[in-house]
Amino acid sequence: MAEPNGRQDQSDLLAARLAVGSVAIAYALAALGAWFVNLGITIGCGLGAGLSFFSAQNFGLLGRLQFRHPYLRRIPKRTPWEVFRFSTYVTLAVSLLASIVFGQAFQIAELSKELSRQEIRSLKPNQKHRMERMLQLGPTEHYTFQINSAQNCDECEQFAEELRKFISAIPGWTADGGTVMFSDGHLGRGIWLISRSDEKDSAPVNKIDKAFADAGIRLLRYTEEQFQKGEFVIVVARKDS
Repeated sequence: MAEPNGRQDQSDLLAARLAVGSVAIAYALAALGAWFVNLGITIGCGLGAGLSFFSAQNFGLLGRLQFRHPYLRRIPKRTPWEVFRFSTYVTLAVSLLASIVFGQAFQIAELSKELSRQEIRSLKPNQKHRMERMLQLGPTEHYTFQINSAQNCDECEQFAEELRKFISAIPGWTADGGTVMFSDGHLGRGIWLISRSDEKDSAPVNKIDKAFADAGIRLLRYTEEQFQKGEFVIVVARKDS
């Protein structure tokens, strides 16, 4: 004996809603799986999950949805499986589009950061003027120190060499140095001023710190107790992110 249409419709509605719910769970699991791989895919799958959950809870609304366009056939009311197909196609299209758009956006942002990090640092004329003014010494003063650069960073060495030449050209200052190996995990990105703890406020260290600060260049401070008396070093590491 055939099942009444009402019960059949309810059975189809329940099955279709469960199918959409399963699709939503699949999107949610895909979003979690892509979290550490691609944020664009994560956002796309997250939107897919959200749209699928919305569809599962609003089958009646989607069944009555009409598109007013002369080339589209009006459908009095969609069956549950027609709603399921409609929801699946729309969700897939939105998910793919969002994955592509957000994926490209994040990729462009990362590329911009990388290009910014690779841009060669150089002293501007106004920075040189400010630093030279702050580094003026008396006739009897003379200081020698090192400006070193981090290993495997050509841009760091280029900027360090520019600083050496510029500071050494100021009367009373001598700056030498080169590329050095670092095993100390405290030295990360940025430009570091390293001295003994009992000489962190000495005259030459203070002059260097204030000269760079006046030029808008931040020097990170670090102490090294194995330095000899009067020894201090600038380390040019990779640019900040």
